Amino acid sequence: MPHRTGIFSLHEVDGHILTASKDKTVAHSRITESSIQFVRRYEDYHSSVVKCARFREGCSCDVFASCGNDLLINVMDGRAAEPSVVCVRGVHDHAINNVSWHPFNEHLLLSAGFDTKMQLCDLRNTAAPLFTLRGHVAPTVAKCKNIYRPVFVANGSAIATGGEKTDNLYLFSTATGAMISRGDIGFEATNLLSRTHATTQLAIANKRTITTFSPR
Repeated sequence: MPHRTGIFSLHEVDGHILTASKDKTVAHSRITESSIQFVRRYEDYHSSVVKCARFREGCSCDVFASCGNDLLINVMDGRAAEPSVVCVRGVHDHAINNVSWHPFNEHLLLSAGFDTKMQLCDLRNTAAPLFTLRGHVAPTVAKCKNIYRPVFVANGSAIATGGEKTDNLYLFSTATGAMISRGDIGFEATNLLSRTHATTQLAIANKRTITTFSPR
């Protein structure tokens, strides 16, 4: 068994599965024709629940990022017996629920948590975020209760997200960190999926409903 307690997130790339768990670990497994084979467990890198783990696509599923309730973002390269780790600290005030790799720039990593900001970090300099993205959460909210997942769109040139207690969909520029668009979609967007990085076509979830949006 790759984990001792519940699995919080799952990411699949080319038959490889990365899971994040309440047991403070990340596990790598591989799908075969007849089974799922356990490859490796990463322990002692988080001190609390791991909320999300994502492979960096295009690198043989050896490099991944993980985040969780301990306010850490770990970027790990598992090609060595003792994995190398880049640890990003101090960019969020509350639990980090999501990390996303830029689709074409291997140095850029986006994170979101229970605080009212998203952080875009350049892993070549982790002393401070490249951009702090704000304005997508209602002004009355000091700490989010819902988990929301922003996504890269338009070849990574923009970030789409919903926000706590708002029916708006927001777009932020990856180049400047500025908000470039917002519009009322009639419901609070809690989960977003970009159909392809090359467009801004989105599938957006709210409660039991999934709605698709396409650019005009």
